Amino acid sequence: MKVLLDPKNYFLGQLKQLLQQCLGRLQLSEVQPPEYRSKLYFVETMTFKLENNVVESLNSAHNALLCHPYDDTMESLILFVDHSNFHSTLQRSLLNDIKQRPLSLVDITPPTKLMNLNFLKRTERLIMLKKYERSILRRMAESDPVQAAYSYIDLILAVSGSYSLFATNLIICLYFFKTMNNPKATTGELYAYRSIVYEISFETFLVTRHHVSLYIQMYLYKLLYTVIVRSSELFAKRITTLSVQKRRTGSEPLMNGDHERLLDELLKNIVHLSKVTPFTHAPPTALVHDTIYLQCAGNEFLSKYLKLMSPRSTMYRYYFFEAIWKGWIDDENFNQERKNCMGDFLDDHGWYTEDVEDLLCWSLVPRTDDGWFLNTKHQLQLQKPAYSQVIDVTLNNDTGEIEF
Repeated sequence: MKVLLDPKNYFLGQLKQLLQQCLGRLQLSEVQPPEYRSKLYFVETMTFKLENNVVESLNSAHNALLCHPYDDTMESLILFVDHSNFHSTLQRSLLNDIKQRPLSLVDITPPTKLMNLNFLKRTERLIMLKKYERSILRRMAESDPVQAAYSYIDLILAVSGSYSLFATNLIICLYFFKTMNNPKATTGELYAYRSIVYEISFETFLVTRHHVSLYIQMYLYKLLYTVIVRSSELFAKRITTLSVQKRRTGSEPLMNGDHERLLDELLKNIVHLSKVTPFTHAPPTALVHDTIYLQCAGNEFLSKYLKLMSPRSTMYRYYFFEAIWKGWIDDENFNQERKNCMGDFLDDHGWYTEDVEDLLCWSLVPRTDDGWFLNTKHQLQLQKPAYSQVIDVTLNNDTGEIEF
């Protein structure tokens, strides 16, 4: 990667010629062994970057990670992302997509084939999941998408682990949206499918923001946002057509406050996560079986990326600590990272640990010997004369002083 990033080697024509000579008649996805394929993906990554196509450049780099998810590939990918403001360029590209084409942030067509990813250990549950999804693809994915959605609903009872559950919920939404595109669907069916998409998206969002990694959050939120907006757009077109045919003049809001708040929260999270994770436009929509592998590879990369970036920024330091706290980064010292995180936040404000300790040891509120609040009702230990009634309380955020 250092050779590719050297400005002396920025020759687009030669890189394309080298790539074509290495491929011969093969497609890049067919090249073996996987380590060699990942290196060719990095060459392709560089060609797209020199063409100023940052999205395709990221996708090729992401493919390199998926086909060979080992330390040397991840270190090369970190070097590439950290070079010449590539991450910030990706973030600007995502923001432009949100402004210019919010209805097509991602492709929400249900995936039609399994990825050729063979690094996961073959367990009985994974084998079952793979066969089940193959059966859905073969029998009903194209001919009967609503039945495919029901089949994934049945699958929820069999999957284990939060990632499998959330990925299954997402595929259900995609198939219901595909059903909405059927011109034979009635207005009542469109309303029902749109309502199901919203309810599943809402429940998924509430849980995922607390229990899954940044990689999966970004993947899910872009898809959920797009499928909610597109399903509402389809329903709105049908209602508008019926109103014109029946010459109705009145109109009712097609999205209530809950819909709008969910979309706002999804957008806020997408924008904020783009500051932390470089995978702003990856991965592509995947089946449940493949999503399990994607989150394993993505989490492994982000654990190394956040650890490297944490000394540079309090934001990275916090998310590195949060990942350890939530358990998707292991083999790290929780207490040490907790102290590092608190120390960086205090330094940003020019505070010291003693300042916080003074606030925690405030004598007006009784505590246990270990510093915890008492679990029983108690009165403030105010010096006499005490107050019989408090009209207002003012808290100074900078000094911690309180005025009654």
